[in-house]
Amino acid sequence: MTRALNRPYSQIVGMTGLEAYAIDAAVVRWGTAFKNAVESAGADAKNRQEAERKVQTVIRKWLPSTRQYR
Repeated sequence: MTRALNRPYSQIVGMTGLEAYAIDAAVVRWGTAFKNAVESAGADAKNRQEAERKVQTVIRKWLPSTRQYR
């Protein structure tokens, strides 16, 4: 969302000062770690299906869903 709006997260939610710096740093750090985890998940896969399955596993680990589907 911050890339689409070309604004840091703190400006989107209306934060200022030290809190804004801290939340922006946390968002960047979390985003970088998430991106690296997703990219490295499928790196050692034998085929495309296995890579997709591993990537989905990482995404579910980092972004647990609150909805339960049957």
